[in-house]
Amino acid sequence: MSGFRKMVSLLQESQPPLTRTNRPAIYPPVRPPSFFNVLTGLDTPYPDSLRQPGFLLDDLAVDAKLWPYWLLDDDSQRTITLRLAEHVVGQRAVIAFSIDSLQGSITATPDSSGYLRIEAGADGSDVLVAYVERIWEEHEIWPPGVAAPIGEESPGRLGKHRSWISMSATGWPVLAAIANAHGWLNVVQIDRARTTEAADK
Repeated sequence: MSGFRKMVSLLQESQPPLTRTNRPAIYPPVRPPSFFNVLTGLDTPYPDSLRQPGFLLDDLAVDAKLWPYWLLDDDSQRTITLRLAEHVVGQRAVIAFSIDSLQGSITATPDSSGYLRIEAGADGSDVLVAYVERIWEEHEIWPPGVAAPIGEESPGRLGKHRSWISMSATGWPVLAAIANAHGWLNVVQIDRARTTEAADK
């Protein structure tokens, strides 16, 4: 059984089917988000900052269409294939993914807190929820309810060009089944990651 399949099986065994009545409440990070403005080099002021999650989810939707193939950066080197299933500009993006026989989806929506909210599920089970901001050039990814000041290292990162993602099992314990020996899940876009790496040098 692959790590991904094992992770989902453990979730299904440990959790009853989720409904509107038993779905647990999930809260965003305590601190308001920060979104770096690449043009000014400054933090995007409120209320303009509330538009940033919508811009980011639109970028993720475009990325899923243009760069659908990702690589699990571990010894297995398995390919993850993405497909844009739904996109409402500035409001919602649903990206379907497959790895081996596992099917899942990632849903991005602007959260009322000002963060971009990410929900991931696989084979009918909820896997994780994460919140994204962009304090500097890279994007910081946080688990729900965390109280972390600006400057504290986040347990998840999305690259400046959105060509790689790293998430730690410290922030999302469910990832332990698929994390590497150091406790991280690392995924890179095939080809684009190499292209943008070269451009940055």
